[in-house]
Amino acid sequence: MCYIFLGEIDKAKSLIDRAMHLNPLHPAWYWTCLGVIYYYRGDYKSAIECMRKNSELSGYDLAWLAVCYTAFGEVELAQKAVKKACELDEDASIAKYTQWGVYKDPAKLESLRECMAMAGLPA
Repeated sequence: MCYIFLGEIDKAKSLIDRAMHLNPLHPAWYWTCLGVIYYYRGDYKSAIECMRKNSELSGYDLAWLAVCYTAFGEVELAQKAVKKACELDEDASIAKYTQWGVYKDPAKLESLRECMAMAGLPA
């Protein structure tokens, strides 16, 4: 995720691809990482497909799925993902899920927060 924060999306993609290749039985959260990469590439459909492969979705993962649905124009699905996130994590919020997002480009963090808000995630 550090390379994503730095805006080095291709490097992040290369590393997650390698990690998935080296460990075909990788943790489920790798799918969310790959989905985030596709999100920042603007390939929202692929981002959603990857995130839905995560068999152990956390509130954080569901918030990211909501962001991808929002960017893809599927606001109703985004709201359903937020509802599930809030059921899993009673403290689910934009502040909680973006507190560690130290992006080189602050506009990326602001855009992420806006998508979370549009999906209905509490501030």
